[in-house]
Amino acid sequence: TLLAFSFLPQLATAGGQYFSGPMQAFSFAVRSEGLFKLWRGVSVAAAGAIPSHAVSFSVYESAKRALGADAPGHHVGATALAGCMAVAAHDAINTPLDVIKQRMQMVKCQYKSPLICARCVYKAEGPRAFFLSYPTTLLMNVPYNIVHYVTYESMKRLLTTTRTMLPSGAASVLDTAHVDRTSAPWAHFISGGIAGALASAVSNPLDVVKTHLQTQGSIGRSFSGFFEAARFVYAQYGAMGFLNGMSARIMYAAPSAAVCWMTYEYAKVLLGM
Repeated sequence: TLLAFSFLPQLATAGGQYFSGPMQAFSFAVRSEGLFKLWRGVSVAAAGAIPSHAVSFSVYESAKRALGADAPGHHVGATALAGCMAVAAHDAINTPLDVIKQRMQMVKCQYKSPLICARCVYKAEGPRAFFLSYPTTLLMNVPYNIVHYVTYESMKRLLTTTRTMLPSGAASVLDTAHVDRTSAPWAHFISGGIAGALASAVSNPLDVVKTHLQTQGSIGRSFSGFFEAARFVYAQYGAMGFLNGMSARIMYAAPSAAVCWMTYEYAKVLLGM
């Protein structure tokens, strides 16, 4: 629901309607198209979430082991690289579905179902339309995931670390993240929330450009690529236009990342991973 109106301010002037923030976009969507507008496209998001996240976490865990990020200690570089590999696999699956979801969530959407939307986009713009934003999505999600995974692993390490005293009296640090993950579900929740919020704020300018690329056919514009879309955003909104939708995006990303990481870590324990 929050994601449905986080991108409306990003398309403000392009769609002929300016929103000063997520609450104004929320009110406009409810008044003009009803409360259920906020859930439009949710079936597409749900359909893509399971395979894309399954692949993402599988690649992440495999890459962590291969790069040594699973070893005791703090491995920022290896964690960041594993996150990059995970997002490349995730976005290859999710980008075409995200295009359909964005079109379904637009103001005055004329599509009755995701399948009709997909057929219309394919007929009008060709298969290229489903992957046109993939490079931009990667450009956005690589820094997003570097910040996200590194922040999460760092916060998890910080919150699940205990201090013990050596016989000599010198303090030593024992990382308990690899010992008992079930002892601190709140740590995974907090770590995930902070990681999601910070990563969303850092990557929001790229998300604005990505949204314009994914919805260009529906807003009566045509962009040849990332830089042309970015120039359009700057010309229409100014520099602050790249921050459009940030607050709603953070409101969406923080709790979803918190729940996702806590559930994932608990599932790993249940499955003996």
